[in-house]
Amino acid sequence: GIISPTGKTRIIDCPFIAEEEVSISDAIIGGSVILNKANFLNGLVADRMKTKRSLICDHGFCLKGNIRLVAAEIGGSVAFGLGSVVGALEADRIKVTNELRLGNKFSVDKDIRLSGAKVGGDIVFTGVDINSSLIADGIETPANLYLDRGLKVEGDVQIVDARLGGSLSFREASLMGTLNAERIEAGRELHLRQMRRLGASNLCGAKVGG
Repeated sequence: GIISPTGKTRIIDCPFIAEEEVSISDAIIGGSVILNKANFLNGLVADRMKTKRSLICDHGFCLKGNIRLVAAEIGGSVAFGLGSVVGALEADRIKVTNELRLGNKFSVDKDIRLSGAKVGGDIVFTGVDINSSLIADGIETPANLYLDRGLKVEGDVQIVDARLGGSLSFREASLMGTLNAERIEAGRELHLRQMRRLGASNLCGAKVGG
């Protein structure tokens, strides 16, 4: 950063480019992982990574190949925005202390996998393009799951056995494939209204508190 004459700090973002696969599996990081403007040309592997604060991938973040966050533990929030993954986002069994948020024209070419994920705050997918499927069986949060407001999924959405303390919303979402939400439990409301598109759906055994 640069210290200005007024005493305020101005942060200068410098693009980061990695030509080969980057692996930070099992890393233990005391602060945040900030990958704004980063460009990974051959994938990123961060399985079982532990960070005490947030993971932020925004402002032109671009990754070719797969990004793996399997069983990672994030002490703050996870945020993906204004960027793309030309591959899959694999985060099965991830643990996030605060919210998990994807939005702001973020796109993923292949599957997003969040099976068994545990998130302490809201899970938000707004304005996201998924060119394959969203698979989040067994996901858990005491808060809300928002799959809405411009979300477009070309394949299936699978959230079997999900456990939500709050609401589940699909408002203004486009689900081109099948919505499979068998045995899902939502402590509050389930919103399917104002959807732009919904293919086949399966809500057998669902429990909704609102």
